[in-house]
Amino acid sequence: FFILPVAGGLAVAADDIVLVALGDQWRGAIMPLRFLAVYGAIRSLALMLSPVLIATGHARRNLDRTLIAVVLMPILFFIGSRWGLTGVAAGWIVGYPLASLPAYLLTLRLLQMTPGDYLRAIWPALSATLVMVVTVALVRLVAAEWPLVARFALEVTVGAATYAGLVFFQHRGRVEAFLAVLRAARRGQAAPTAADSTGSLIAP
Repeated sequence: FFILPVAGGLAVAADDIVLVALGDQWRGAIMPLRFLAVYGAIRSLALMLSPVLIATGHARRNLDRTLIAVVLMPILFFIGSRWGLTGVAAGWIVGYPLASLPAYLLTLRLLQMTPGDYLRAIWPALSATLVMVVTVALVRLVAAEWPLVARFALEVTVGAATYAGLVFFQHRGRVEAFLAVLRAARRGQAAPTAADSTGSLIAP
């Protein structure tokens, strides 16, 4: 709900973000930022791997994932370095999914979920993020001749309004269930079992 839209916004508006926040001398950071934003989105979807594997007695599989990354990632970084920082950043979005895929499939099996089940679970945030990215891209085309700061402010406003509106109005039940879990965690209570209007399980 939080990381995906931020990552999507960084990816689609990386040039304006860099130029507004850092200045024209940092223009070379634009493409690496775009790639690392995509990596951040992928990484956010894998946060459950280590806790689930360790809690279910499969810590060795989690270690295996780390060892695969230790071998694979430097190779990809070395290859990518031919294209500078952009190539190194691209190594993250190629190598991390490859290193994590076996652990990911095992984690889904341990949770008794199919890939389709997991996709449906993240679909509210994922679909709203995709629509937001397309909307912001269209705004960038329409406002291409605007002053940089004004265009960036418009992108942020439209992107935030699009994402918040889609999530709230199309997936309100999921949002309310998610907030209920957060409130319970803040009070130190067991997370409630909740289902949204589609019947999707939110928390165990």
